[in-house]
Amino acid sequence: MTPAARSRRGFTLVEALGALAILGVVIALVMPVIHGASTNTVAADRARGVVEKGAYAADRIARLIRDCPTDAADPTALGITTALDTSLMLADGRGVSLSGSTLLYHSPASPGGEPLAEDVSSLEFRYLMPDGESTTGDPAKMQRIEFALVISGVELRSVALPRVRMVTP
Repeated sequence: MTPAARSRRGFTLVEALGALAILGVVIALVMPVIHGASTNTVAADRARGVVEKGAYAADRIARLIRDCPTDAADPTALGITTALDTSLMLADGRGVSLSGSTLLYHSPASPGGEPLAEDVSSLEFRYLMPDGESTTGDPAKMQRIEFALVISGVELRSVALPRVRMVTP
């Protein structure tokens, strides 16, 4: 066989091993980048899920505060029966409270509460009176309620202004 015919038949063993070595180096350089991207994607998905759960719970609490009923004895006052640092209960049986690490939503249909969010480490309410500064006084005269919710290490804060519900008997 002539030298020209031998060079057209394919790769030599040394060339094939060289190509495999180069391919191995390229894969070794690319794999950490791919692994890091997939780890970041998983962490971002987890964080988005936590924020979505927290935002849903915060929105539900804000709606509850905005839709506060009036006091049966005084239609110009809010129907709030319990206004504590970690719970808020309204005269119509609705409310929220923290039980362990579970945020509970209370309603007339489920007075014991149904889970609104899990893995809640903190729920704090701050009740502001008409002067905008004091936090003590008659709960029925509150003008603004601030709350902070910490769920899976993410803190969400919001403010809600109670509106008086107008119901025609």
